[in-house]
Amino acid sequence: MPRTALVLVHGDAPDPALLADRAAAADWFVCADGAVGTALAAGVTPHAVIGDMDSLDARGPGAAALPAGIERIPVLDQETTDLEKALLEAIRRGFGRVVVLGAAGRRWDHFYGHLSLFARFADRLQLESEDAHGRLRVLPPGPWFALDLPPGSKLSLLPLPRASGIETDGLRWPLAGATLALGEREGISNAVERSPARVRYATGCLALYEVGAE
Repeated sequence: MPRTALVLVHGDAPDPALLADRAAAADWFVCADGAVGTALAAGVTPHAVIGDMDSLDARGPGAAALPAGIERIPVLDQETTDLEKALLEAIRRGFGRVVVLGAAGRRWDHFYGHLSLFARFADRLQLESEDAHGRLRVLPPGPWFALDLPPGSKLSLLPLPRASGIETDGLRWPLAGATLALGEREGISNAVERSPARVRYATGCLALYEVGAE
């Protein structure tokens, strides 16, 4: 397992128990700008906060109020979002896996931007995101990927924005050499028929979304 960074962005706040659990399992926990207020309110102290720092005073504690020991990483580049800044810093520090919390909710443009970043960084990082509703993982192309899900589990296969040569094994509605593409065909609401189910694809970028308990 590669070294893991946890990034908290300023979307809908994750459940405090989920945040605490993922922070404890991560090698490095960084908040994107104003999300540091969410972490501190949940009783979880990050290792660092990164961004242009424009949200600290407006949405979270001011820089002077940050607890001692939190590294401040100011990046003033206005061409990148705070999440992109965090992903670039994770790569710079040698992390191979990044878990993102708070990526969904609040603003659709931010959520769309997050998905775009997942596609852009998929060749450099193992990326996943999670909230109370489910977990999204960007799958690597090539070999079979085993799904650690019991029969009956609901899932979707999401092209970011396109994936070809998709094959599945053990799903209720199988795919064989299929192409999924945003705006053309998406693999929404499939289910595990038998475990372990498997997925593989040849080219593009494909994400697996595991639907949480409903």
